[in-house]
Amino acid sequence: FCGMRADGTEVPVDIMINTIILDGIRVAMALVRDVSYQRELEERLIRESLTDGMTGFFNRKHFINQLKAQHSGFTRSGVPSSVILFDFDHFKSINDQHGHAAGDIVLIDTAKMIKEKLRPLDIACRIGGEEFAVILPDTPIQNAKHLAERIRREIEAIEFRLEDTVFHATVTMSVASFFPSDKSYDSLVRRADKALYAGKAAGRNCVASQDSLAQPSE
Repeated sequence: FCGMRADGTEVPVDIMINTIILDGIRVAMALVRDVSYQRELEERLIRESLTDGMTGFFNRKHFINQLKAQHSGFTRSGVPSSVILFDFDHFKSINDQHGHAAGDIVLIDTAKMIKEKLRPLDIACRIGGEEFAVILPDTPIQNAKHLAERIRREIEAIEFRLEDTVFHATVTMSVASFFPSDKSYDSLVRRADKALYAGKAAGRNCVASQDSLAQPSE
């Protein structure tokens, strides 16, 4: 239940009701307990189970769950949803040349920049070591491509710093949207993966799209 403090603020409460005998009469006794701490702890544990500790982005589990929900919404309403996948080019060489602390800085600083570019309804996820995804609800593929290109350019321009060392990084990105023929979210992920591999084969540091792939028959 939701209780109210003397100052008018709401507080989550548990109410336990039992019957007792008082002066020979059976009466009800209610014990009202403030469960703010327990509720906050539960929410924090849930949030931590769905969040990547380094970047603050959601994890792969949340990515899959949200993508399933977006596919269900698209199936019902036809409102477009798009996804951006990307990973860093030659990320291992950054770790080898500058150390793993440098790789961590690349991931953390990139995540901060991307958060500033997204709307509240967009969902940024870290789905692997240096692999990321952004779910863009209510977004046609052309808009997603424009955002992906903006993010790619920003990452390319960032001067990452580790003590006195300055270095750069680039990413290869892919963009995909749901098709009416998609039976599940897997179809979109496969197209995004194929486009990502095509972008890497084309020289990396670019944005590839499902538009360049063979279109499915309706």
